[in-house]
Amino acid sequence: MEKARFLNEKLALGLDEDGLKVVANSELYYIRIKPNDPRFSYKFPTGNEPGALSKEWVPGGKTKGGLSEAALEGADQIKHNGDIGKLLSLFDDTTRI
Repeated sequence: MEKARFLNEKLALGLDEDGLKVVANSELYYIRIKPNDPRFSYKFPTGNEPGALSKEWVPGGKTKGGLSEAALEGADQIKHNGDIGKLLSLFDDTTRI
């Protein structure tokens, strides 16, 4: 739970206790996407993006904790069939956290 609280604070996610429990019980990875990666572009988030959580999204381009955020366009084109190893192999810089 300590890691979950740390991430919640540092990333200003604004998670409640239930959200913290989900994070604490999840396998998490940090994937760095190079700014010039042609597979992706960024846009102002609308909350309608694939994977957006309706209870977590707030309008205004910021997390519930107040940090700026952007939507990653093109992520839905990354095919990994639920295989985390395959997903990680598609990027040069990944770290398990």
